[in-house]
Amino acid sequence: MNKTISEVIAQTQAVRPDLYTDEQITGWLSELDGQLSVELLKTDPVAYSWPEDAGTELLVPHPYDRLYHLYVIAFFHVVRPVVIHKSYNCTAPHYITQAGE
Repeated sequence: MNKTISEVIAQTQAVRPDLYTDEQITGWLSELDGQLSVELLKTDPVAYSWPEDAGTELLVPHPYDRLYHLYVIAFFHVVRPVVIHKSYNCTAPHYITQAGE
């Protein structure tokens, strides 16, 4: 079973609580899966909404599903550049590595 949107949100909020809303995180996950569905699966883009799609399974299966959590954490640092730049530099390579696998 693939991770659900609510599982990724819970995992992310455990590490970076209350920085962004569940709606914002769902939007980022929607953008990522939308891009993956079009570019890799050659299907119509998927789109998610919070809370309606909280239980929806994301597209990427285990063991590669870590990319969702890492993508959201890396995105935090893109959206909040005032956050320590070094933190982004530590997070981004992990996402890029996972995305490449």
